[in-house]
Amino acid sequence: METQNMAQDPLFIIVILAMAAVAIILMIGIGGFGLTHTLRLEMRDSPIDVVLIQPGPITSHIRQNAIPHFEKWIDWRGSARAAFYERQLVKRLYEDVGPDKFELPASAVSDTLLRALSVKKPKANYYVTAPTYMASWMRRLLPQRALDYLLTRG
Repeated sequence: METQNMAQDPLFIIVILAMAAVAIILMIGIGGFGLTHTLRLEMRDSPIDVVLIQPGPITSHIRQNAIPHFEKWIDWRGSARAAFYERQLVKRLYEDVGPDKFELPASAVSDTLLRALSVKKPKANYYVTAPTYMASWMRRLLPQRALDYLLTRG
């Protein structure tokens, strides 16, 4: 049986980006990610599919790996948002409180990636964990002011 080489067949060109759940809804302290949506629109008349995988909380060492870069490049004490950094970001970066609620292993992302690659016309967005599904529904169902209130009340 001959295997189809997806890279040589223009019908199967796929650009896949994986971004945090905040790409669904904006959250304080974290910028939004409009790149995927813009790229999808720009590539609409081409044979290239642009897919966004939004994992949510996945087991990794991202916080530990980020510490030296954070300490080198971010002057959070001198920031106008120093109180926010201290209250939320610094605490979360340095304190090991175990796995996040709804956290899944990295294999959940690779399983989703394989699903996206195995179909001829992949979905535009793939959600991996419960928080990404919840954020997607909140964005669709709630008026913007209600969503803003929920995201900033904590």
